[in-house]
Amino acid sequence: MEQRAYRVREVAEILGLNLNTVYRAIEAYREGKPGGLLAFRVGRCLRIPKSVIDELTRESGGSASDTQNDTSTQPELDIHAS
Repeated sequence: MEQRAYRVREVAEILGLNLNTVYRAIEAYREGKPGGLLAFRVGRCLRIPKSVIDELTRESGGSASDTQNDTSTQPELDIHAS
């Protein structure tokens, strides 16, 4: 069965980002700021839809499977420390 959503840690690994950067991107989305990352809760856990990650990797010129092993291609998230 194909995975439809990723855990925060998986997204950080796929995109080559720090775990805290992913959490800040999720918070930015909730606040309506640009560069945010859509996530939803399953119980107490956050999940990011596969379609969102596919779109980010498409914008950067790769696919989720390509970037999982190659961290040189990173999509741009507009996250600024608060």
